[in-house]
Amino acid sequence: MVSLHEYKTDAFTRVALVPYMAISTVVSIAEILKNNGLATEKKIMTSTVDVKEDMRGRPVQKANIEIVLGKTVNFDELMITEQNDGNNLQEQN
Repeated sequence: MVSLHEYKTDAFTRVALVPYMAISTVVSIAEILKNNGLATEKKIMTSTVDVKEDMRGRPVQKANIEIVLGKTVNFDELMITEQNDGNNLQEQN
């Protein structure tokens, strides 16, 4: 599960991708957004968190990553184009 947190700034909206399960999922989402021209990397933070592993309650350190992305200059334009393409597909069906 990936939690998306939006932060308002003066110039644009940033999205922080924070994994609760799989780091690879967060990295994949960030790469898809970047490769499609929708986002740029702003910050990547890594850490470890203590998690109780099993019934014995033994603490185990798990890796954690937070990737902060910012909208690209043409983000809104790309989203409008994508929305229009989706509407055209619905009309054809």
